[in-house]
Amino acid sequence: VGTVAISANAISRFITFSVPTSSLGGQPGSGWGFTVTLTGQDGFSPDQARGFASTPQPFQFGVCAAPSSNPHCAVDPSTVPKV
Repeated sequence: VGTVAISANAISRFITFSVPTSSLGGQPGSGWGFTVTLTGQDGFSPDQARGFASTPQPFQFGVCAAPSSNPHCAVDPSTVPKV
């Protein structure tokens, strides 16, 4: 992929990754898509990746940080894809 530059901002809590355009094979344009994947190993499930629960659990990621009426938080955790 080339050299990856990573920076973090404690105030915004954003983490930024960047790679040279040449690593992407050219300038991104119309139709390009990117997927950011976060994973954690659990060592117990068949795919060895942590699953999802409605809120964070000791060995599962939370769909939302706390219970909320936000539509994103109404998603069935078993349907959240492990990309």
